[in-house]
Amino acid sequence: MRKTGFYIIKEKRPHYYCFEDTRTGIYWMIPLSSRIDKYERIVETKEKAGKPCDIVHIVKLDDSRRSAFLIQDMFPITDEYIEREYTIVGNHLMLTSEHMVKEIEQKAKKVMGMLKRGVKFTPTQPNAIAILEKLKKMKAKQKVLLLGGTGLVGRAIKDSLSQDHQVVITAGHHEVEGGYQLQAENTDALIEILEKENPEIVISSMRGDFQAQYRFHEALADWLAGRSKRLLFISTANVFDGDLSQPWTEEAQPAPESDYGRFKRDCEAMLMKKLSGRLIIFRIPSVWAPDCPRIRTLREFSASRKPLAAYPNDFVNVTLADQVGACAKYVLDHDLQGIFHIGSKDLVDYHEFQKMVCDLLEISDPVFALEDIPEKVYQAVLPARAELPDALQLTVSQVLQALKK
Repeated sequence: MRKTGFYIIKEKRPHYYCFEDTRTGIYWMIPLSSRIDKYERIVETKEKAGKPCDIVHIVKLDDSRRSAFLIQDMFPITDEYIEREYTIVGNHLMLTSEHMVKEIEQKAKKVMGMLKRGVKFTPTQPNAIAILEKLKKMKAKQKVLLLGGTGLVGRAIKDSLSQDHQVVITAGHHEVEGGYQLQAENTDALIEILEKENPEIVISSMRGDFQAQYRFHEALADWLAGRSKRLLFISTANVFDGDLSQPWTEEAQPAPESDYGRFKRDCEAMLMKKLSGRLIIFRIPSVWAPDCPRIRTLREFSASRKPLAAYPNDFVNVTLADQVGACAKYVLDHDLQGIFHIGSKDLVDYHEFQKMVCDLLEISDPVFALEDIPEKVYQAVLPARAELPDALQLTVSQVLQALKK
């Protein structure tokens, strides 16, 4: 936004950017009118009565046309409501007379004072002070761009943050109301969204091709670098799937074997290098919620009687989507950083947990095709960070009982 410039807002009408409230980042705009005769009569009436006319100002602009600045109808706005610059023959129209700029601003500040005292100039004027208070509340909420906001984890994070943050989401394969369709292959669109929304926090729960996702996150990190922004990156327990000899806590070095684990490990390392103290990483095990995909799979295999692969002796910890959401809110609100393992603080045999879920939800046991695992293996990321309160530290039993809601 360039002060003294003219802009089109969403109602398609040109407006003059008068000044910014630097404490809030809110701009004050003055609508223009070409009905010069009408407003000249108002000015003349005021002047004949010996009164100054602060509510209207008539100016000949640089495009040689006269316009009435309707200061009485001035209103506050934030930059997301600005559609584009108002141009004449491709040039951004500006008010270049310093004298006129100063005179209009002086009148605008007088009118603002009257608006704050409840003065109403016309029956149809906007309630500028009510709009201002609403915008202040919105500005007080940090804006979060949630990449991949329609999956199980993304939805839980959005639900947890929405009351105290302004959350804008993206989805990979469909449009979302108030958000964007964005795939990992489209880094240009990512940068456009970042420039437009200018979020204080970005949360990535993206899915897609691993190489495309890596390039996507490189572009994201490059944009964030040098800015006072934070990134929460959702990673996985699979960064340890190359060493199943024990559960792992946050300080352990990743040891992935799978392509997925390697991709997440590489993303973590690249983001740490570029963002350092502005990065948060959540490593999560299997995520559950009432009627989540894992429960639907148990129901489907129970009904079809097709064999479902199961892995006895594979000890894991588990988490709830809601636990991930609650931890995201806590970590962001308390300005924490670094790696967090978000999962139950105890372990369970994954095959036994599947049977527990079936018993709890009265699902007939599917036909389990048991894989032979002669010794215990561990695919678990145990939480060891002391900063998370006890209320966010769940047990397997608590995760299980939450699935019945």
